[in-house]
Formats: sequence, C-alpha cells, structure tokens
Amino acid sequence: MAATIPTMEAVRAGSGPVPLIGREAELARLVAAAEDLVAGRGRMALLVGETGVGKTRLAEELLTLVAAAGGLALTGRAGPASVGLAYAPVVTALGPLVRAAPDAAADLPHLGRLWPELGPAPPPADAELDVTLLVEALARLVERAAARAPVAVLLDDLHWADPATLDLTGYLVQRLAAAPVLLIGTVRSEEVAGREDLLRLLATVRSSPGLLEIQVGSLGDAALTAVAAGLLGGTPPTELARLLAERAAGTVLFVVALVRGLVESGGLVRDGGRWRLLGEGQVRLPGALRDLVLQRLCRLDGPERLVLRLAALGPSGVDHAVLERAAELDDDVLATALARLVSGGLLIEDAHPTRVGYRLSHPLFAEVTAGSVPVITARRLHRRLAAAVQACTPGDLASLAHH
Repeated sequence: MAATIPTMEAVRAGSGPVPLIGREAELARLVAAAEDLVAGRGRMALLVGETGVGKTRLAEELLTLVAAAGGLALTGRAGPASVGLAYAPVVTALGPLVRAAPDAAADLPHLGRLWPELGPAPPPADAELDVTLLVEALARLVERAAARAPVAVLLDDLHWADPATLDLTGYLVQRLAAAPVLLIGTVRSEEVAGREDLLRLLATVRSSPGLLEIQVGSLGDAALTAVAAGLLGGTPPTELARLLAERAAGTVLFVVALVRGLVESGGLVRDGGRWRLLGEGQVRLPGALRDLVLQRLCRLDGPERLVLRLAALGPSGVDHAVLERAAELDDDVLATALARLVSGGLLIEDAHPTRVGYRLSHPLFAEVTAGSVPVITARRLHRRLAAAVQACTPGDLASLAHH
C-alpha cells in the first residue's frame, strides 16, 4: 500500500474538536497498531476505562490513522437503545460492506437475516447451527473486504452490546487472527462486574495472541487545564482550573460539559481578551450528562441505591459504622450491596487502621446521586445519618452539623 500512517506529530493534536492532551503513550501504541495493520498484521485493540475518560476518542483517532493510510474504517455503536437488539452494532458497522459490494455476499445467504436486500435467508433449521452459519458468513464478509484493503472495525461501548454481538466479537477475534483486520472495542471498566457475557468476551480476547489492551486512566489537573484551554482558545482563569480539578476529577467528558455549560450560561465570559469566571462558577450539568449518570443509578437494586444515597449525602462520604446503623439493613444484604458498588466502580472503600469509610468514585456521581433524591426522602435520610453520627462518632461535629 502506497500510503503510510501519519507521524506522531501529525496525530498528537487529534482530529476532533477537543485536543488530545496527555495521551502520548496511548497514541504511540495506537500508531503502532495501525502500522501493523497496514503491514498485513491484524489484532484486537481493547480500550478499557471509566465513563468519560476518552476511550471512544482514542478509538476514533485509530480509525482516522487507518483511513489515512488507505484502509477501510468501520464503526458500530452499542447503546441503551440497542439493548436486546441482536447484532445491532454489527449491522451498523458492516452495512457499508454489504452496500458497497453486494456481489461479495452473493454466496453467503445467511446474511439475508440481517440485510433483507440480499435476498431471503434459508429457512430456519437447527437454531444453534443457524447461528453458527450466520457468524461464519459475517467472518467471511469481513475477510473478503480485508483481501482488498486492511479493515478496522470499531465496536464502541461493548458493555451495552447484546450477548449475540459479544459472542460474535469473541469468534471474530479468533477466526480473523491471520487476516489484516483490526477489531477495536471500548468497554467501561465499571460495567464489567456481574456481566457473565462480557467477562466471557474479555477472557477470550485476553487469551488471544497480539492483543493490544489499553487501560485509559484519568488525566491530571494540568492536562485538564490544557483541555480547557484548547476548548476556549486561550488560558483559562485559575478559578476555573481549580473548579475543574474538584468537579471533573480527571474526566475529559466532564471537563467539556462543565466548560461549555459555563460559557452558555454566562458564568464564563471573555473580558478584554481574557477569560473570567463570574460568581462561584455554578453550572447545572447538561441533561445528557446527568442522564448518563442516572442510567447507572437506575440499574441498582433497592439496597444498593440506599447505600449509595447515604454515602452521597455525607459531607465527604460516610463511615462504615455510621452507614451500618443508618442503612438499617441485614448484615449480609449490606455487605453484598457494598461489594457490588465497590466492584462496579461507584464506591471507593477507604480503609484506615482504625476505621473504614466509603465515598462515591467521582464528585459528579455524588452530585447527581444526591440531587436525584426526593426532598422528603433526603430529609429522612439526613435524620437517620445524624442519629447514626451521634451514636457512633459523637465527636464528629462537622458531619453532625452537615446533616
């Protein structure tokens, strides 16, 4: 192939509206993966991290690198709307292959189950065999496209994908290992716990040779300030940098939402060529961002939701003894709820020599959780917390005054 992968200097700024800051190590590994693909060596690239840290953005940059070198870049996204829809992100991602070269699928009749325009699929016979034949037909479709040019397929937000898509992804990783195909998946780390189908896929992927797994972590305060500067086209005020460090806590998505929200609400204004933060920089979270957090809260059971609310209503979390008394739950039920919330990434356990406490994993999670509690319910929970503080830690006057 005549085209080559752009240099690191060319891709460091990124192709999106938000500059890529603090991701040099991740970009270097993605550039290497794109170079391997162009050279005919495929693999699976898995990007794992918490909500909003920038997994999708990095994956999209990888697709941009492949396309710049003359490869074929395809994208399919899973999401709440596709839950329960078999192969939904796969149909989106591979649809261009079918429409661009329908002749390549002419002898793959089972694809007619997903793309009726290809003609009627064979009548159903054995259910398990039909699934096997469909999955193999999808693998051959991608393999044939890769014979013409390297192919990169992004399956974004696999934690939302249906079990059929997850099983197919695991099959493709092994089936196409020798083809110039780069499969890219993004997964929220906090969504993995308790998902047998997702854990099975991760086990399959991680046992495959050549896997590129990138743990995408939070950014430091200096990087967050640099992202804000890129959004604003100028140096952000010191007060804004402090606000972002406190509320965004290393999450790029939240930085973007907070900065844009402040600008749109008039809380962040340009004055004499410089940006100035008015008041205390209060901004209501955009509805889409708030809904993103509430989606996770809605999937909790009753005890988990209660525990999370009690922790969110504390001034900086809650002591275990106070939580145990205020929750009024059976010991085993409380232990199970805490284990699930910690393993799911919503709660952080702070263990000290003389005490154990819990706090929400992100300031905005705490903000949305506390704000979603009905007023009457919040008052009742504050009373229970105050009584528990008096009984367990009577010297903690700050917490008592807060409740």
